[in-house]
Amino acid sequence: MKIIGPGIISIFIIAALSSIYLNTVLAGKNADSGNSIKAADGQAQTQPNTAPNGAIQQGDVKEVKLQFKDYNYYPNSIYVKKGQKLRLVGDLDSGNKLIGCYTYVRIPSLGIGKRLVQGDNAIEFLADKPGKIPFTCGMGMGTGEIIVQA
Repeated sequence: MKIIGPGIISIFIIAALSSIYLNTVLAGKNADSGNSIKAADGQAQTQPNTAPNGAIQQGDVKEVKLQFKDYNYYPNSIYVKKGQKLRLVGDLDSGNKLIGCYTYVRIPSLGIGKRLVQGDNAIEFLADKPGKIPFTCGMGMGTGEIIVQA
């Protein structure tokens, strides 16, 4: 017991430090408070983009409730049209509410990292490039992808 106890404590400390590292360093100074609109290339937009064909209208936002189900994000595949704003709203109240590290959503390719809390539980950005945008929880255990369709 004298050897096992400190070993277990060391493992927990290492796990905690790696979580702190993921949540601070990898999210970095580009962490988003969720209040700004970002294009898929990570650049902040001061106003909604309008596609050349006029596909984007003010208020054209796809809203998706992000929940925890079967030990992962639900839905973990989210489809959005190119040029559409996407608002991910974390469910913090229901039986499938986000828990633990799942309340911290990271979208590394967009420079977004945000802890979803009561009163500030949404992430919004403009999906302006077709392709897949992966997202994870703060520890990288929960995963999902946003599929931007042309």
